[in-house]
Amino acid sequence: MHAPEQDSSPTQVLIVLVVIHLGLLALMLGRAFDPLFNDAMHRMGPGTDFRIYFRAAQAWSQGDGMYGDTMGFGYRYHPAFAIVIAVTLGKLKLATAHLVWTAILEVALWSLIPGIRRSLQGSRRATSLALLFLFSPFFLEAYLGQCSFLAGVLLWHASQALQARRQWLCAATIAAAILIKPIALVICPVLLVRGEWRILIVSLAVPAGLATIYFVDNAGGFEAFLRVNFEAVTKVGWVVHAGNQGMHGFLASLFARVHEIPTHTLAGFDDFPLYARTVLVGLPWLLVALSAVATWRLRERPEIAIALWSCTFLLGYKDVWEHTYSFLLPCVLLLLRSDAISRRLVIVCAVGLALPTGFVLYDVPMPPGPYDPEHAFAATTSILHHATKPIWVLTLYVACLWRAYRPLASATASNQPLPNRESGSM
Repeated sequence: MHAPEQDSSPTQVLIVLVVIHLGLLALMLGRAFDPLFNDAMHRMGPGTDFRIYFRAAQAWSQGDGMYGDTMGFGYRYHPAFAIVIAVTLGKLKLATAHLVWTAILEVALWSLIPGIRRSLQGSRRATSLALLFLFSPFFLEAYLGQCSFLAGVLLWHASQALQARRQWLCAATIAAAILIKPIALVICPVLLVRGEWRILIVSLAVPAGLATIYFVDNAGGFEAFLRVNFEAVTKVGWVVHAGNQGMHGFLASLFARVHEIPTHTLAGFDDFPLYARTVLVGLPWLLVALSAVATWRLRERPEIAIALWSCTFLLGYKDVWEHTYSFLLPCVLLLLRSDAISRRLVIVCAVGLALPTGFVLYDVPMPPGPYDPEHAFAATTSILHHATKPIWVLTLYVACLWRAYRPLASATASNQPLPNRESGSM
């Protein structure tokens, strides 16, 4: 008599979450939540980042170089990504194309539901679904028209394909993720230590081959690509800015405020004392070294290793925006499936990442457009603002690192280790 109620409850929870999610998304795109986010309040509004992709696509369609635009950071991703946008969305108006892109992100989000419902039960399933539908960086991601979340979802599906011994699908999915955003390269060290050579080679060869075709046919394209990706930005006042929610943003803010260096005068790390420069430059290398050793010890638990390297990127990269944490959401869902790290710890960190910063409480009135309130923040406000997100990522990183040096429990039925190179065939 009670079985139908038990069976219908998860569906009812899902329906409620979907309704709330779609309502929040509509409000976000309608700019109702702009005051909650620096990247909404002090940039160019909905589709800010998608506009960069769209302009690169238009430039390619007109026979121009896609890396020459100076809007924002300029287009800096794989040429195939802009070409696909040109072919599929290039004939639409920008606003319409942005809505279609938002729909694609929604499809990516919904694609995670079957795996969650299949592999998790009870409170873990409800928690995972709640995080999936209420994660604020995703709403900002859709608002800006970014692609970090899509790359993260593809890596999630790649891990499922690897577990199912579908190596061709795994390689294709990783290659697609890299084509969309190079952040997806975080999975490569995991494949390397596991000896997944065929998957690794195909995953890298496809993006490399497509890029070679484009650059050979576009004189100066490769130089422009290197310039936009690797030349340091020396714009005065940009070293510490309100949009940087990464560990570098936090440390740079801390060093500047401790030494009473006006943030609007900073043009580069050379403006800091020697010890501060050493920390800022050395941090990524330290994280990579620690993660590389730990990855070898985690080769039988790749879900932890993937999360570890995702955290490594988010802690080590110099400019991490609030929306970028949407990339970490699929990794968090993988950890919730695992028995390797405390579920409570993962949930606490996930909730911390899911909530917006306290930006609405201390924003500074400014004209519309890309103006930065950072330089008007008090010292304590600035430090706390920049610490809001990286503190949770650092906690997850330490938990993954710590797990590498503890005896690994045998895999549960719901979380079998992914196959090694002897398992399955391409």
